[in-house]
Amino acid sequence: MWFGELITEYGIGNGVSLIIFAGIIGRGPQGVSAVFSAHSTGGGLADYLPFIIFGGIALVMTAVIIEVQQAVRKIPIQSAQRVTGGREIGRRASFLPLRVNHAGVIPIIFAISVMFLPTIISNYFQGAPPDTWYYKAAAWIRGNFTPDTANLPMAITYNALYFAFTFAFTYFYTAITFEVTEVADNLKRYSSFIPGIRPGRPTADYLAAVMNRVTFAGACFLGFITVILPIATAKISGIPHQQMYLGGTAILIVVGVALDTMKQLQTQLVMRQYRGFIR
Repeated sequence: MWFGELITEYGIGNGVSLIIFAGIIGRGPQGVSAVFSAHSTGGGLADYLPFIIFGGIALVMTAVIIEVQQAVRKIPIQSAQRVTGGREIGRRASFLPLRVNHAGVIPIIFAISVMFLPTIISNYFQGAPPDTWYYKAAAWIRGNFTPDTANLPMAITYNALYFAFTFAFTYFYTAITFEVTEVADNLKRYSSFIPGIRPGRPTADYLAAVMNRVTFAGACFLGFITVILPIATAKISGIPHQQMYLGGTAILIVVGVALDTMKQLQTQLVMRQYRGFIR
């Protein structure tokens, strides 16, 4: 955590996300090789067919993830005429971009942490006496509270909880990072407004309503990537879910962190150019 905060402090990107990104990329070749070795029987093209299907799905989902990560809802902004430095500045039309997936990969990281918590706690009771109730409860959690359990009702419950936590954390993190009241106050301060919406509180309410609708699409997308896509891919390709090293979550984290880091580096380069020009 300290190293991640240090990376974030220097403006390179989100430190925790970058560490997870480096871990996925670093273990990628070994993970892919292990899956290929487990399914390789020397049977010719049929041996490679599951990997070809999986690779095609991964490429399509990478393109979809890039499009969703870059997608924004443009709110029209009109700047009123004002006097600055003795000069009159006329009206300008611009827009306020609201990202569809404003929260990025953080909700998935939070949801994974919450879903792993019961299993982590149950591991502390492995050395308890076998006849105690907490030992039996911990053993049941380790055997059933997993996405790949043979207990179908429990598997459905686990995946439903996973989807619900991802959905809820998307709204939670978006509400923390996007302050509609602050944005409305900034628009009012710089004599800007949304056409047809009064400045101040009505603007904040309008932005909150629009952001809720946009975030709903982003939350459903994250839930689909983390829960539904791995199950569907396992059924189509024949590769077990637990052996998919580069699943939908891993691809989303890699693509999302790469795009966010690239944007922050571009921002740093632009700031450096302006700083040099001013000096």
